[in-house]
Amino acid sequence: MLTTPKSHFGFTLIELLIALAIITITTSVAFGAFPIIEKYRVENNARSVVSAVMFARSLAIKEGKSIFLCPTKNSVECDKSWSDKILVYRNNNADKNFNAGDELVRIYDLANDSSQIRWGSFQNKDYLEMRANGMTNFQNGTFTVCHENDELKTAVPVIINTAGRPYFGRDRNNDGILEYSSGNPVRCS
Repeated sequence: MLTTPKSHFGFTLIELLIALAIITITTSVAFGAFPIIEKYRVENNARSVVSAVMFARSLAIKEGKSIFLCPTKNSVECDKSWSDKILVYRNNNADKNFNAGDELVRIYDLANDSSQIRWGSFQNKDYLEMRANGMTNFQNGTFTVCHENDELKTAVPVIINTAGRPYFGRDRNNDGILEYSSGNPVRCS
């Protein structure tokens, strides 16, 4: 009577080493991609800020009257945190706040809870006014877009000049950190 040999289930040493090598390579690639993803998210939010400012500026010039931007969390009222959404609105009752008498033009949803955005300007208002001539109402300043981990290499300053034009900070000294218009490196905290 012929008997069939018993099958052995398991992996050879070579198969285990190959599997371990694949897992190691995949893990190192995945963890190496996190800083790239963080930088992409910050840059995407910085581009959204520039888009909002440019849209408000062009609309103010086109209509010949001031257009306002303010931060919001709920799309109903302005608050102090620029990190969630930006309202662009026509201020019909001259109080410069977004309320019942005003007309909402557009909402820019930053949709990124890992970015933090700060606005600092002359006059230090909670809103930004783009006047009919395209200039700010003496509010030139900087939006600083940072990742929540405050990594300076991913931070992007969006500078609004006196003429109301937005532009990104530059890395003039090639150290990998963008600078404000003053030449000082960006700060996240």
